[in-house]
Amino acid sequence: MTYVNYTKNTLTQIRNTMKSTQFNPMKLIAITPPGKIKFEADTINRLFREGLDELHLHKPQYDKEAMKKFIQNIDAEYHDRLVLHSHYSLVHTFDIQKIHLNRKWKQNFVTNLYLEKVILKGKKIHKTKTVKDCKELYKPIHGLDEVILGPVFGKTMYYINKQEIQTKQLESAVRHSKLPVTALGGITVDTLDFFENVGFKSLALQSALWKNIDPVKAFVEIRDYYRAQQYKMAS
Repeated sequence: MTYVNYTKNTLTQIRNTMKSTQFNPMKLIAITPPGKIKFEADTINRLFREGLDELHLHKPQYDKEAMKKFIQNIDAEYHDRLVLHSHYSLVHTFDIQKIHLNRKWKQNFVTNLYLEKVILKGKKIHKTKTVKDCKELYKPIHGLDEVILGPVFGKTMYYINKQEIQTKQLESAVRHSKLPVTALGGITVDTLDFFENVGFKSLALQSALWKNIDPVKAFVEIRDYYRAQQYKMAS
């Protein structure tokens, strides 16, 4: 596939056209790799400058001090677009408005009360969680503002195969959800149309970025292709 690098004027025209129509494009978000990589903070700043909407800080091996230093290396103007996967009390240190509840946080009264009153200290914070089965979207999900579903495309392509009913089940579950649903797994320029048609509100990029030699270039290719498709639909 041939990629086109659009000029700033063209991208501005695309954004303005989309704003003037009824289109509500999917957000493009990223999840950090769990381990350390070279020049990661610099890469993250560049991704934000290229239009990344949100970044999930998934560093399970980082203690609180390591996470604090990591965030300090990210430009402060982007802190309100960060999502903590751990060390939630750092919302009081930085301008962070969202957390992702990991597996150890069970959805019950006691843990929710501890999170809200002791860790967050009453600060209003946007909360997300990951589920692996689309059937989970039919269940009542309390205390959350959005949910991540994935992996949608895995090694066995569990949700997408020759049986059309699988795709219909996924679409039905996503559209049934009372919360915005973000897709995780298998996101490429070839699958963007599929994810939008299903009804996902956001796309979470991880391997699509960090397994590339140049993560920023990989992001720009996905961004430009998606914006161009939206521009064609809006024109």
